[in-house]
Formats: sequence, structure tokens, C-alpha cells
Amino acid sequence: ESYDQAILDVEQLLGRPADIAHYYHRGQAVLFPTTGEMRRVDQTGRNRILFLNWRPEGMTWRDVANGRIDSFLARLGEHIKSTHPEPFFLSINAEFEDEINETAGSGQTAADFKAFFRHVVQVLRANGAGNVVTVVGYTGTPHWGDKPWWDSVYPGDDVVDWVAWDPYNWANCSGRSRDRWRSLQQAAQPMYAHLDAVGSAKPRMLGEFGSHDDPAMGSKEQWLRDLPGTLRTAMPKLKAVVYF
Repeated sequence: ESYDQAILDVEQLLGRPADIAHYYHRGQAVLFPTTGEMRRVDQTGRNRILFLNWRPEGMTWRDVANGRIDSFLARLGEHIKSTHPEPFFLSINAEFEDEINETAGSGQTAADFKAFFRHVVQVLRANGAGNVVTVVGYTGTPHWGDKPWWDSVYPGDDVVDWVAWDPYNWANCSGRSRDRWRSLQQAAQPMYAHLDAVGSAKPRMLGEFGSHDDPAMGSKEQWLRDLPGTLRTAMPKLKAVVYF
């Protein structure tokens, strides 16, 4: 099945439309939202919210920050303005942490990411895409918080509308002894607590989340059944959750 058909098939299984339709783009060849994505959002009686993920390809963050793809970003902003003026989520290079390389000149330092994110948003806005709801998407696993660059990588409140992260219950699916069964609260709480600690007032989203299925370690069915109570009581500031 195609990615687009998968959304329809899952909705058929669930017996209700998805609130958020999540699509992924890579590189500078395609202007988005595409016709197919807009068709899903505009489908009668569905009322879906569009959520796009995009990352550049074939260059570093510093290249982008220095203007290397400004012509593409300008065309993208104009495309968004003319074809889809309604608000939609745009996550820019989500799960960026493991791409950071603090070697001088790498083009992939934390400072480069911050400059890259800011530049993309500023060029899009300058070319008419003021409707884009910008999302900075963290992996959000706790070990990144120990990195010396952690507190300096955030792009800034003026260019970030929402903050997202992607907690997973990996259980033993990677085959590493340190893996264990984790509830959603155990997986998501560290980043949630960090946002509280730094006083972030931005709306919060789980941009992706999910659970491994391993009956020897725990019940995926129960993991999912526990979600509503966990979201209401432990993480009430979450405004969107997007299952992957």
C-alpha cells in the first residue's frame, strides 16, 4: 500500500478519521504540501490537520543557514502561500540530536542547527508562509540532556511555535541489554520535565510515539490502554499526540 493508502486503511481499522495526517519529506525536489496531502486535508467530513516533516538533503545545516537553498525555500514559501494558506504543522529536521557533530567546520554543530532552523523559518515567512506552525522536534531521550550543547541548541521562541519529541517503548527490539519495558510516562516524562524546568510555555506534542510488542516483557495492549489516563494526569500540557 502507498503511504497515503495506509492512512485510509488505519482509519478504516479504527472506525474514525485521524485528527492529524503526518507525512515526511526529504530534500529539495518536491514542493509541499503536495496535491495528495491537500486532498486528504480537504476531504469532506474528515477535518484532518496536516503535519509535515522536512529535512534537507545533500548539504549541512551550515550550508542552509548560509543561503545555499534560499531559492528552494523562497519557492516553497510562495507555494504554501498560494496553494495551502490554512495553518499546518511543519517539523524541521526532526530528531536532529544524533546528527550533531561538534567538530569545528563540520557544518553540523549545535550552533549550526540553531542557525539552520532560524534561517529556514525566516525565509519561509519572508515569502508568504506565515501560516506555517513551526515545530522543533527532539528525539528527547535522556542521554542527550547530558551533552554540553544541550542548553544552547534551541532555535528560539520567535521561530518555534510548538515543541515536539518522540518517546518510544523500545523494550528489547534493539537487542541491547540496557533496553527495558517502559510505559509512555517513563519514556516521555524526562523531556516533559525538562520543558517545565526551563519554563517553556510552548504547546507540546508527541510528534511520534509507539511501543514494541513483546509479551515476554509486557503487554502492548495494556500499554495503549493506559495512555488516556497517563496523558490526563501525568502530562496534561501535551496538546497533540501522534502515534507512529
